[in-house]
Amino acid sequence: MQDGDCPIEGGYVPIPRNLVRDCRNGLMSQPERNLLVWLRMTADKMGVTHCSMADLSVEAFNDKVSISYINKLLRSLKSKRWVWYEDRPGRRGVFELHHKDWMLKGNKIKELDELFEDEEGWGETVAQSVAQSEVGEEKVAESQSIERSKQAIRETLYGSSYKS
Repeated sequence: MQDGDCPIEGGYVPIPRNLVRDCRNGLMSQPERNLLVWLRMTADKMGVTHCSMADLSVEAFNDKVSISYINKLLRSLKSKRWVWYEDRPGRRGVFELHHKDWMLKGNKIKELDELFEDEEGWGETVAQSVAQSEVGEEKVAESQSIERSKQAIRETLYGSSYKS
């Protein structure tokens, strides 16, 4: 984001008290907290931050940090369910990051459970289809015959006393 790109001018950004609790109990590191507070400060009124790794590496801390460090912190915050964003392997550019415990109009609080459930359900479906299509009796038998062939080659090269 550039100067003046703040999605909401003025106003306040509420920080949930359980963030303080997690910090005090050692469940969140200072860099994670600093990044999360920055992300919350730049979120729109629906609790969504539009950000990029490159911008965060420059803006979120006093000194520039590496994009891989930002990625590591974001993955940690996601695993702790403070934020949610679509997995983006190998992609660059701006992405949407959703915040947990965001105060919406009408005193409603935005939760991320539904986003995480959708992601987990999709992952389970893929895992089941992969397990069914890739792991069959044929594959196991084929794998064992390959191992026997490798062992025969080793014994030929190194002598019959060779054991893997």
